[in-house]
Amino acid sequence: MTMILHVNGRLTGSAQLFRSNRTTMSLNGHAHPHLGLSDLSTDIIDLIFSHLPDFETLRSAILISKRFSSVFDKHPKSIVRRVAQNVSGPPLNDLLTLVRFEKHEFQWDGGSGDEDDDEDDALLDAFVSYFEEPPEWQDAAEDGHDVKADEVNEILEYAERAHLLEQWFSFRHKARVANRSSLTPLESHKFLRAAYRLMLFQKCFTYLEVVTSGAFDGLPDLENQPKAKRRLLAARTEFLSTFEGEELHEIQIVAYFILEMQAKVQFSSSVVVNEGPLLMDLQNFIDGVHQGFVSTFFFNVPEALRERYLMGPLEEALKKQGSKLLDPSQDHFWMNLLESAEGQFDTCNRCLVTQGRELWNQTNWSVFFVHTPQNQALTLYQWIPGSLSSHHSDGAKIQSTLVSLRATPDSLFAEFHDAYSETSDDWKKDDWVCEKCLVELVKVSIPKWWINKKSERGEPVPSEDCWYGWNCRTMTHNGSHASKLNHFCKPTRGDGA
Repeated sequence: MTMILHVNGRLTGSAQLFRSNRTTMSLNGHAHPHLGLSDLSTDIIDLIFSHLPDFETLRSAILISKRFSSVFDKHPKSIVRRVAQNVSGPPLNDLLTLVRFEKHEFQWDGGSGDEDDDEDDALLDAFVSYFEEPPEWQDAAEDGHDVKADEVNEILEYAERAHLLEQWFSFRHKARVANRSSLTPLESHKFLRAAYRLMLFQKCFTYLEVVTSGAFDGLPDLENQPKAKRRLLAARTEFLSTFEGEELHEIQIVAYFILEMQAKVQFSSSVVVNEGPLLMDLQNFIDGVHQGFVSTFFFNVPEALRERYLMGPLEEALKKQGSKLLDPSQDHFWMNLLESAEGQFDTCNRCLVTQGRELWNQTNWSVFFVHTPQNQALTLYQWIPGSLSSHHSDGAKIQSTLVSLRATPDSLFAEFHDAYSETSDDWKKDDWVCEKCLVELVKVSIPKWWINKKSERGEPVPSEDCWYGWNCRTMTHNGSHASKLNHFCKPTRGDGA
């Protein structure tokens, strides 16, 4: 029996799965119309519990009948742990360590130095010592294997973000499938394990607690403090040295992928650290990308603290094990985590240039604005061709309409495609096209799309086209000309007048 539903690429559960207490079931290929839930053996119910995708579905299953509830009461810890593993993926222990680790607050009593320089030195030493303390996260890892009730919400939050990262990674480097991961179980295990460990690294070595303590006016300047910088590097290296070489390479790959995503969504350069990312709040970064806008604040961390924040200690930890960092410029870089990949040599149906997985059609339009530098709300109006954005009467209207649209990217691209298809049949929804070609197709579709919008609202559309179409400059300042002729059309003469 399959008790898992796929909805929008996420595993969800519902009490509807268990709504009927007496139903027709198929056991060993034979129908049993009179077999009810109360007739199921303990082993079958336990098996059902072990395959539930989340805690909400587990709660629904427990409440469905006394029989289900009694089975759960006999083995609550093992059942909850198995469901937690379904939520987290295979590396549940890494996620539990992440959830349980809490770094104590940075404290500063003002020091005892008589001179300002002495106090500054003491404060700097306290700052560095704060990150040199024993890695308490290892104690968190040994805090039992049972999942506690107060850990459930954090497990769900971290797991959801890690799985989102996995989906994006799969889309960009495994297969062009939107809203679900195509990674194999082993690939998924490696990716999620590295993601949880990278989040833990950030949690151990974030400067946020020091900033909010008020001890510093910002953060200490280590530019001329080589000893302090070496001590901080050594502390981060000690943390990473607890992992094996292959696991360190997996962390490097996930880190570079996050860096790649930062570049795609054009986040502030302050979160880029030479070869690797310094994310002051990795979770909010993930949420921001998923929602299509920057939803987090990154502290302006001094360069000396950002310098090789992750890649420096990764390199040192690998050296200790007789290894080295992977070369991200190599074509096979991502294959150090993947067993195989699809479509890396595919070409655009229009320009015929090899674009690999950087191709789009109706199956993945929904994630276009997550995986490209564009932001739907801020850049759609920039796709308006020619001078139409400055049209005397319609310019402001079309801009405000495009920016305020609540349509999903896939439905919006479908509207543009339909408008384009009214005058041409050389763009099919199933055609794989590159980003450049897709944007050009949308640009030439917007004028017809806008005319359709005006017609739907009962607004008049001039029947005669201006020779200069969307390139006409007169329409931007001459209201009579703008309203007399239609400019939402291709130019048939010159560059505009």
